[in-house]
Amino acid sequence: MNSQKLLREIGKQIAIKRNTAGMSQQGLSAKLFFNANHIAKYERGEINITLETLDKIASSLGCRVDIRLRKVSSEVKVEEEVWEVS
Repeated sequence: MNSQKLLREIGKQIAIKRNTAGMSQQGLSAKLFFNANHIAKYERGEINITLETLDKIASSLGCRVDIRLRKVSSEVKVEEEVWEVS
């Protein structure tokens, strides 16, 4: 999985969890003291997201980040991203 595809998948999961929580991008950004444009860019996979930022977003949505890695051929790839409600 290339990095752009991974960023888009992470962004998609953020948007799904945000919508499930009934929160707008503006609402999430206000809760995190982020610029709303950054939330939109994260959700579209347009900019890199740090693990720290991903954790803050997940916590604000009542979730946690759980990433599993497994060896495939000679590559390490992300198997799945699990977002669990705390």
